[in-house]
Amino acid sequence: MNSLKEDIYNSTLGMYGYLKKQDYYKDINSYALYTDDSFMSISFAFNTNSYLEKKKNDEYYLTYKFSPAEWFSETLRNDVIIYKNIYFEKVSHLLKKMALSNYNYEEMFIDYCISALKEFKCNNEIEKNKLLLFMVSDYFDEENIINWNSQLNTSQVVSEMKIWLKSE
Repeated sequence: MNSLKEDIYNSTLGMYGYLKKQDYYKDINSYALYTDDSFMSISFAFNTNSYLEKKKNDEYYLTYKFSPAEWFSETLRNDVIIYKNIYFEKVSHLLKKMALSNYNYEEMFIDYCISALKEFKCNNEIEKNKLLLFMVSDYFDEENIINWNSQLNTSQVVSEMKIWLKSE
């Protein structure tokens, strides 16, 4: 299973390298490894300051800040690399194989994702002030979400995330 862990990290680096070449790269303020609630796919979502700024007065501002489904990356339908999730195809294929074999891999997968994000941050791949998340779509277990993401962010970010989760 260590190859899965390496594949998650390498896919994250590959996607990040792709993003560094985009016009909006310097505007990115948040990154997330984002999986579906059946843990059969994964993507690297991101948000930008300018996109979030447009939502500043919205009553659901914190949703736009902490929910990858609402981020800038979700608007890029014309970018085939992002829309078709090219960098994470291999990882998603492995996840589907594990799910179909009834292998109990969810906790290990979550640990691998968080580990990859920690390594991503510790290796100075991204600036320390960027929001970094692990999230599962349609999942609202506050305790788990806080536990996962407190390993990646400051206590101030975690406090704000708690406010968001209570409002969901």
